[in-house]
Amino acid sequence: MKLMKKILLSLAALAFAATMNAQVWIGGEVGFTTNHTNGSDHTAMELTIAPDIGYSLSSNFSVAVALSYGHTSNGDGSKYGMPDMTISNVNSYSIMPYTCYTFAKAGNFAFFVISGLKYSIDHAQGLESNFNRFGVFVIPAIAFSVSDKVTLASHIGDGLYYNHTWMKDVARSNEVGFNLFHGISFGAYYFF
Repeated sequence: MKLMKKILLSLAALAFAATMNAQVWIGGEVGFTTNHTNGSDHTAMELTIAPDIGYSLSSNFSVAVALSYGHTSNGDGSKYGMPDMTISNVNSYSIMPYTCYTFAKAGNFAFFVISGLKYSIDHAQGLESNFNRFGVFVIPAIAFSVSDKVTLASHIGDGLYYNHTWMKDVARSNEVGFNLFHGISFGAYYFF
């Protein structure tokens, strides 16, 4: 029992020492995307709002979680594996735990990679069941430090990703892609 107590105290001290220079931050992104599927008459428009909170473990590495709401209008079912289906309004709710790794800095600019997991529930108007989506992603991004407390960031596209989408008793699809030209997101972050 004494050995277990020493191990637990040692781990607690190590965790405390590792996070002494850690910094909590809050922020979020707003994104806009348009998407036209070849052979389709639909041009989908999507607006996304994603507040998040993070914890900087070092000057180069952070962990965070974002909650996201998105609304898509005038889309088709291509991202759900049903390209012939017309979907006029979709509300998406997501949770995304992720990490940020800064690999280069130049003055007030930082270049980093966001990688993580995403789980979404998409409710389409007129459908009884929701679409569920699970994915993994790696996205290149850039940030500009306005001050010690405020940073602006942006990423373009979806980066490298895998999505598995399913709907109860109806559809399943898998999608792997690399896309740097699918929308743009801007964010602002405040460091405590």
